[in-house]
Amino acid sequence: MVKLFGRKSSEEKVLDLILKHVDIAISTSSRLAEAVQHNLSGNVLKMREAISDVAGSESLADQIKRQIMADLAKGTLPPLFREDILSLVLKLDDAVGWMQSCARILEVISLKDLPKELQDLALEMLAVVSRTVKLTKDCISKLYDDYEEALNLSHAVEESEEEADALLGEVRKALLRYGEIEKNPFYCWMLLDFYGGLERVTDSCEDSVDVVRIIAVRTSGM
Repeated sequence: MVKLFGRKSSEEKVLDLILKHVDIAISTSSRLAEAVQHNLSGNVLKMREAISDVAGSESLADQIKRQIMADLAKGTLPPLFREDILSLVLKLDDAVGWMQSCARILEVISLKDLPKELQDLALEMLAVVSRTVKLTKDCISKLYDDYEEALNLSHAVEESEEEADALLGEVRKALLRYGEIEKNPFYCWMLLDFYGGLERVTDSCEDSVDVVRIIAVRTSGM
């Protein structure tokens, strides 16, 4: 099997940058989880600090994205693979973007007075987000030398996304019950946006590993 990302190649440098991009997503998910914890405890100052860090991840991700695009323009990858790599980076960008959207919602709503069921669901979804982003990094890293394992890990990411989707279903049911008590439909809508944003992070991760699958299948036939 021909390895697309050979050692000491310009392509390997691109993959290194992609993994740095995923590292930003991992750190962003960690800070988002901290922002939620501070929101739940009512520590507004600490929450705002965490939200600021989440917001700052965009510029870091953009810097890496620009470097990847520049390296792709100079590299020797075939056009289709360049397109695949760019698509992968854009999907990872989406994951970071959804986390930023969730953080912005935390600035204007409080989770502190929610029923425990909804608070627990937020924490469960954050744990799934964190696991999914880390699995995505593991999956991408296997493009160095083990396409079969990359495919196996892509299935794990898919299963994690399905878990997030199931949790979102539980959130919808809980919000229907809670909405009868909370007479502010806009607040309930914002809550659904928050939980939905968490699920969309895992969607973006699944989209990212779908691209990994394409790369692995294409290259395995070379």
